Amino acid sequence: MIKNKLFVFIVFALIVICLTACQIKGTTYPTDNILQNENVYMQMSAYQNDEYFDELSYYQEMFDGQFWVTNILKLSEDHVVLAAYTGEMLLVIDFDITQDSAIIAFEEPLISDAEGEIKTITQTEAGYALVTNKRILLIDKNFKAVREIPLIKSFGETVSSVSVNPNGKELVYCDYEGLHLSAIDFSNDKLLVKSNRSTNILEDSAVCSSVWSQGANTISYSICDREWVLQKGTVNKDGTGNKLEQIVRLGDKNITA
Repeated sequence: MIKNKLFVFIVFALIVICLTACQIKGTTYPTDNILQNENVYMQMSAYQNDEYFDELSYYQEMFDGQFWVTNILKLSEDHVVLAAYTGEMLLVIDFDITQDSAIIAFEEPLISDAEGEIKTITQTEAGYALVTNKRILLIDKNFKAVREIPLIKSFGETVSSVSVNPNGKELVYCDYEGLHLSAIDFSNDKLLVKSNRSTNILEDSAVCSSVWSQGANTISYSICDREWVLQKGTVNKDGTGNKLEQIVRLGDKNITA
């Protein structure tokens, strides 16, 4: 009996390791590992932010596994909005901390099994913008759906690291070329920062994340190779003032040079 249980455990562990390896193998740049919460933590490498993950874990435990909390948007010290999802639905939870009251304010069915979670939630002048790996959902201040915008494809791949401007009218995103600015519907596109593409894979680097910072006029971004964040930068939305800082690795930590 003990041997049978041990065999089942070993098989299960091997399956988990295999699935994890497959996911890693399919990743070109570490965009999906970068959590963004524009209005709270301007954190281009949020996987280094222990405080953010502690808060995610806190809310996750609070709801006892009913759904997965993926983003925290702090409206005030006593009021947060949480992005979450289940296997079938995207959710926005309005949480009044003083009243210890949480309600599901917005629900939207997943358009496919591949859609997954809400990657970012931004407070805009008109309400909120939710970004998944398939679309942008604009909702008003009363959490009513206003508009849905599919993510475009560029160079055969869906664009990544989409971040909506707090004005609700513009966005930035990354593709093979680099960092782009466009209108909320991807029209009037402009390339702000070009990736350093090379025929030598070891010299190839790309803009791998983007997020609005300092209000609605400046974008922060990261440049990565196939494994690590190499540089962090900021650029104005008119393309001026581009500044870069080198990232130095100490063990498994990134620090700014």
